[in-house]
Amino acid sequence: MNNNLLGQILSIITYIFLQVFFLRNLVLFDISFCFIYISILLLLEKEWSAISTMLLGFFVGFVIDIFYGTIGIHTSACVFVAYMRQYVLDWTAPGGGYETWMQPRLNIMGFSWFATYASLLVLLHHTWLFLLENASFHLLGFTFIKILASTLLTLTLSVIFQYAFYTKKASRF
Repeated sequence: MNNNLLGQILSIITYIFLQVFFLRNLVLFDISFCFIYISILLLLEKEWSAISTMLLGFFVGFVIDIFYGTIGIHTSACVFVAYMRQYVLDWTAPGGGYETWMQPRLNIMGFSWFATYASLLVLLHHTWLFLLENASFHLLGFTFIKILASTLLTLTLSVIFQYAFYTKKASRF
């Protein structure tokens, strides 16, 4: 089995395990929720096709929905992010485009690129998720506060995990 594929499978299992067993109850002030599992889709190699990414998003969201007792909310948010991922990658591409060795990771692309890329996708995920959860325009202001606070918490933990668990590779910039 390819070491890269094995590493991605281990990463998927680790993020789901962390989300379900440790971060599920991490809520700050009843407005900020951490959904670190979205990093699975953020950190995929850019060569993944849209269909493969959407299938993985469906699987990840479905597993989270099972553990959270929600009915497809996480699944639909993950599939939406998987669909939008290629558009965000194209929009945030460096001036000369991506090199073949570049992957959407903090240690490879740098902090500012990763912050832009991840912020957009996490914001899309959380907006979709919380608007579906709310299912009405009642308390729309509170919902937007939840979206922003949760995006900030998820991004912060995602960056911390990137620094903690991904080895430093020499950047070619």
